[in-house]
Amino acid sequence: MIYSIEADSWKNPTADVVHFYAHAFDLCYGKEDESIFASFEEMPGSYKSNHLVERRIHLINGLYHTMVPVDAMLESILGIENLDDMIKVGDSGVVDRIADTKKGYHFVFATKYCCFANRKKYPIFDSLSSAALECFNEDGKFYKGRIGIEKFKGNYGRYRELVNAFMSAYGLKFGEEEIMYI
Repeated sequence: MIYSIEADSWKNPTADVVHFYAHAFDLCYGKEDESIFASFEEMPGSYKSNHLVERRIHLINGLYHTMVPVDAMLESILGIENLDDMIKVGDSGVVDRIADTKKGYHFVFATKYCCFANRKKYPIFDSLSSAALECFNEDGKFYKGRIGIEKFKGNYGRYRELVNAFMSAYGLKFGEEEIMYI
């Protein structure tokens, strides 16, 4: 395990640097994440269970302060046919479908929900991941332009391509499970 890291390591990240920051994140949020993952792992799928889906929404809302309207998000999630199958295969369109509720578009929440359901297929997009990718993208190394939600809203597949471009640009070849920490 790495216990210290160079101050400017973000300029040329390696798998060790990413592992270091993932470990630091775990120290802050590991127990909270475990609670949410347990909710999905106890009863995989179960996307038609009103009570279970509502509990998951409250967990993510409470621990990550996503502030989504629970009733609208519940209706959005329960209204998607074959959601379990879509999440299993990593269908990027499911993020956008979950995000699009009658009370607004909740992209950050939807990426978190899908990540907790299948962490190997869905990297989280939030202010932390956006800021990290901005730092790593100094001088447009893997993406031209600013990295922000406006670029990915309505097209989660484009965000996933950005994460893959980041990993490729820096020669990172670590397991997909760590992509949630980008």
